[in-house]
Amino acid sequence: MPEKKLKIVLIGQPNCGKSTLFNHLVGFKARISNLPGTTVQIERGEFKRGGKLFEIIDLPGIYSLTQGDEAENRTLKFLLEEDYDLMVNILDASMLSRGLELTLQLLKLGKPMVLVLNMVDEANRKGIHIDVKKLEKILNIPVIPAIASRGIGIKELFDVIENSNFKTSCFLKDLPGNILKEVQKIKTILSECIAHKSECTLFFFATKILGGEMAPWDVISEERCLDRINTQISESRRVFEKEFSMEPEDVIHALRHHTAMTIAEKVVTFKRKKSYSIDERIDQIVMHPFLGYIVMAFVYLGLFYLVFKIGSMVEGYFTKPFELLYSQKTGLAFSLWNSFIDGLSGGIGIVFPYLLPLMFFISLLEDIGYIPRAAYLMDTIMHRFGLHGKSVVPLLLGYGCNVPAITATRIIEEERNRILTALLVPFIPCSARLTVLLAISNKFLGPLFAVGVLLINLLVVGIVGKLLTLLKKEDSPGIVLEIPSYRTPSLKITLSKTWLHAKEFLFIAWPMLIAGSMVLGAIQFYGIEQIINSILYPFTSGLLGLPDKVGVTLLFGILRKELTLIMLQTAMGTPLSGLKNVMSNAQLATFVVFSVFYIPCIATLAAIYREFNKKVMFYSILLSTTVATILALLTRLLYSWL
Repeated sequence: MPEKKLKIVLIGQPNCGKSTLFNHLVGFKARISNLPGTTVQIERGEFKRGGKLFEIIDLPGIYSLTQGDEAENRTLKFLLEEDYDLMVNILDASMLSRGLELTLQLLKLGKPMVLVLNMVDEANRKGIHIDVKKLEKILNIPVIPAIASRGIGIKELFDVIENSNFKTSCFLKDLPGNILKEVQKIKTILSECIAHKSECTLFFFATKILGGEMAPWDVISEERCLDRINTQISESRRVFEKEFSMEPEDVIHALRHHTAMTIAEKVVTFKRKKSYSIDERIDQIVMHPFLGYIVMAFVYLGLFYLVFKIGSMVEGYFTKPFELLYSQKTGLAFSLWNSFIDGLSGGIGIVFPYLLPLMFFISLLEDIGYIPRAAYLMDTIMHRFGLHGKSVVPLLLGYGCNVPAITATRIIEEERNRILTALLVPFIPCSARLTVLLAISNKFLGPLFAVGVLLINLLVVGIVGKLLTLLKKEDSPGIVLEIPSYRTPSLKITLSKTWLHAKEFLFIAWPMLIAGSMVLGAIQFYGIEQIINSILYPFTSGLLGLPDKVGVTLLFGILRKELTLIMLQTAMGTPLSGLKNVMSNAQLATFVVFSVFYIPCIATLAAIYREFNKKVMFYSILLSTTVATILALLTRLLYSWL
């Protein structure tokens, strides 16, 4: 008989430390999945404490339960329909009143709930002191102060979870009597039309329907009930118009905001600071309109320098042992064996020395709180090229992986700006393409070449973006960014994030690298490679000046960008260190530039097709291939003049 699990849902606003708490609990055992019928990702994990098994579900960060973007819609659907035992609402203690607005909505669900006041150290540093006992009494739920990044408060949280007898009640204190009366009328109709729903859930539906945040047909389908509810909504709206001269949704939202502010005022004592905080002093430089860009340049140059140094130091220890495993015999079996070793050594000896340090340092910058500050600086640049301010977020995500970056374009309201951003995302070198760039540059072309390619990359994004916006001129609105406080990163959590990226490579990309390498070995053995390369010869060799064997390599790179590096070794019949014997520096540089900019990987193309349509996907293929060809030609010409 399977062991009974206590299913706990973590929910909170973005940057509240929810995922930090999740990583502290679950660590390397996390697994990523999608909410049913959607691309919205959640993380799940299990752990044992005191002989009890807990399943932790980390839902996407949302600001409210108001139906809006897909993350909010699907999260609300999950909370209303899925089976779970407890909600843990994580809240940034330094922004109590804002966070309480989501808390008040969650309380109306009538589910067992614990409130975690995270980052109380940040709140105290800002002079904010919260009376936890008073807050517990007002909300009628357990409240736990915590510092998730250091594991403080986690023991107390699970002591409460294990020992408390949770009582559920609908929190209706933000609804005065005259409004509650109107909600009650709709709730009465719902109770007659919907079976097997708790009183709290019916109150929640009634409030949402009256406030215009949920359509009646989202809840019921019976025509008779819909007519009754629509009639009641019309009557209630007349009452609101008469008493408040406002729409019900505006009144309900204003009351919720007022209640959150009132509660915060009751439980918070504020000790005014006598001077600027450390965060404010640092931000005077980091977010300065001139110095900020210099700092950003040093940060990212330092990041790539460290990745170079670490990769070059450890690469040899990984790759050399595999050189002893190659067979000198001929035949299909030996050809496949050598290809298998190519894929195996490529994954261990090339990708890991560069990919892992890269993802570690990016996670570190994210945990410290620097990434939103970089986004703030980049917003100004986006506007100079006529792009939407919110384009910053997907473009920054693209440095990790282009697929979630394409999905993130949903935050942009205007379809025109969404498409423009999606067409630019594939020009951002993801971690796989950065690995190809760093590995070859470190070995043969030098760090200045890699830095030059990255700078050209930013220039290309700007120029292409400007050209695209000229096709259809439109005002480019700004972006409202939440700038979190600087935080001391937890090594455990940073390593956990790095492991999640490494796990994707280990279980998805690496098997593809090995299989692709063996397929290429078979293609070479049967001579099919020569046919493909001869078809592509006018382009690869005639136009770009590359060896005729790289045609198949570039085709395989469309599956996964890491494959271009592994396949190059297999195609050229030499390990990475031997590429200098079969390719000139000009050819290596041209190959790298083309690989960084040409057709996105198949997963990115699928994401573009899913989010937009086939037409946008083909535009992306055409645009990226054209730009890659032009830049590769310029690289070839430049090296011919040197």
